[in-house]
Amino acid sequence: MSTRAQARTLVAMTLTGLMHWRRVAGLSSLALLSLMPAHSALAGGAHTHGVAHLSVTVEATQLRLEFELPLDTLVGFERAPRTEAERESARAALARLREPSSLIKPDAGAQCRVIGSELDPSLLEGPARPAAAQGHADATLTVQLECAQMAQLRTVELLLFDAFRRLERVEAQVVTPKGQAKATVKRAAKTLRLPK
Repeated sequence: MSTRAQARTLVAMTLTGLMHWRRVAGLSSLALLSLMPAHSALAGGAHTHGVAHLSVTVEATQLRLEFELPLDTLVGFERAPRTEAERESARAALARLREPSSLIKPDAGAQCRVIGSELDPSLLEGPARPAAAQGHADATLTVQLECAQMAQLRTVELLLFDAFRRLERVEAQVVTPKGQAKATVKRAAKTLRLPK
């Protein structure tokens, strides 16, 4: 089992424990998740080009999605842009990432609206570093939504497949009051189904 797979298993086990303590202590899952280190820090190891990772949390009226996206998948390189063409590619990717409502589409009946997002663009906005100091790099996008009819939320369409042609699949972990699940979403069927 790879380091990343081991870390994801650890995160899933931790989430199971958190769900138990949430019920015991009456805390929200989102509050508990905010106390955890990001799973990318736990994973530490290599990533796979063309594969994004997604953590989804559903709590009361809140839907939270956190994407880890390899820079190669977004722009075709994993370092700060060096040429004008690379800088333009980085600007275009960042512009798309800063419009999360164009990257995800929850069930219309759930009446979700984006109430916040946070983007960690990694090297895309920074100055070039020496090649020896670089390795694989990811951008992280966190999107928070408020859903008026959360009971109607059954799927989330991942439109980022349309925005980023190098994206082949999304490995998702989902935690909802109805349960937990892992799923792989591919370009051909870009819809993430939530636990029933």
